[in-house]
Amino acid sequence: MKTKALLIGATVLATIAVAGASAWMVNAGFISSSAVPDADTPIATASIVPNGPLQLLGALPDSIPVSTEWVASYPDGAGFCDAAKIRANFSDPSKILLPGKDGWVFRQDELQWPSKPADPALHRVVQALQKHLKQSNTKLIVLISPPRNITGASHIDGAGGQYSGADHATKMYRNLLAELRKNGAYVPDILAEADFNRVKWDQLSDAADSHWSALGAKMAADATSRIIQSDNRSANTTLSKFKIERKGGTETVSDYMDILANICGSNSLSKEVATFGEVKTAAVPNEGTPKNQSGSIVLVGTSFTARDRRYNYSGFLSEGTGLKIANFSAEGSNPVQSLAGYLASGALLRERPRFLVWEISPLNLPDSGSAAQIEAYVDPTCSVLGETVTNFDWNEARLFGSDVLRTYAGTRAKITLSTTTKSLREFKIITQYHDGRTEQMSIYFVRSKIVPDQFKLIIPNIAGAKSISIKPVGMTTGKIKAQLCGMDV
Repeated sequence: MKTKALLIGATVLATIAVAGASAWMVNAGFISSSAVPDADTPIATASIVPNGPLQLLGALPDSIPVSTEWVASYPDGAGFCDAAKIRANFSDPSKILLPGKDGWVFRQDELQWPSKPADPALHRVVQALQKHLKQSNTKLIVLISPPRNITGASHIDGAGGQYSGADHATKMYRNLLAELRKNGAYVPDILAEADFNRVKWDQLSDAADSHWSALGAKMAADATSRIIQSDNRSANTTLSKFKIERKGGTETVSDYMDILANICGSNSLSKEVATFGEVKTAAVPNEGTPKNQSGSIVLVGTSFTARDRRYNYSGFLSEGTGLKIANFSAEGSNPVQSLAGYLASGALLRERPRFLVWEISPLNLPDSGSAAQIEAYVDPTCSVLGETVTNFDWNEARLFGSDVLRTYAGTRAKITLSTTTKSLREFKIITQYHDGRTEQMSIYFVRSKIVPDQFKLIIPNIAGAKSISIKPVGMTTGKIKAQLCGMDV
């Protein structure tokens, strides 16, 4: 199914109750709507608008709320020495730092979001992932935090004419979420959750960091919990009561002040924050049969959700759902790596989690290249063209040549690579064409918590290709089995 460009009107927040909704759904404090799909149509979901406080089903509200201790901003202009005001001193033009008002600091690419509409490949991969998850009866939740040019809009001080505008960014963000709901995914409405709880949008982000604040993580988790509680499978599940608090430990915030200090040759002004941790659990009376909850919710994503001690998204999600979270998010990774690692592990079909939460950074939305890695795991279409076993080292090693490639009349092809070499975590697949072109696709699992024994990726077009090779990054050697499949069948 082709996707439309993200130029439609802003998403409509649905407040239509599902016919026959049970009392526990209403008591959970939300109203939702969804269409019933046929075998091949993805579920069309609507935004869930809070209309009551979130609490764990069957549990009494806590008398003392969890402290999120929003990190206060720095003094205006803090950290910006003369050298930090020269753009050439930043290694990446998109990562140039600019001072805002009230002690806020912005990255140039944050102010320019979105520089272009989301790649249609994102919508294509969500649709394909939906079909794949039907095998395990798993529901997909796509979580995208609001960009900082929305949450910090009141703190932007011109920023050298680089600002795209809060109204435009908010419209495009809500359009993106609406399109993902059309693709069939559940998509939490973090801004609506913040509005209901009277949380100002600028408290959803740290003042000098690309991530959300702990309060932003709490609003995101509460919005996600409403979705999970709305699913009828949650009605007959034995829950646990998780209590998450600041435990007294601290860690230094690594934020934009570190970058400024490096350029200025000074000490960083980064602050320390109290860290989160689980302090106790208790059983919650609820109808149902006790079950192993460890894989009920699987979380894959970036450092937004990987940094539990600092932001605590998964802890807040446990509080709101009563379910243990299996967190495979990885710091310093893109949204594709942890999801690909999880899919490659085979755990999805073994454990059949109720929900798969895929957290995506708004500044790192999957494009056609990265989305192709996910499509390779979830699209079963394949007609074997050739297989080979190759010894590889740090040099480029050929996998397939013209003798195999010229037999295929299609364009899209899938490569499956199997190895017992656990050190192979980063490599490039290089395709050379008869007209002299060379294209590379990078596979990167260095920071992933799960490193697969089997790697898969899709090459969008091998028409006119004369060879496909592998080149590891680093001094890695071993043996690899490669299979090439045509997908245009």
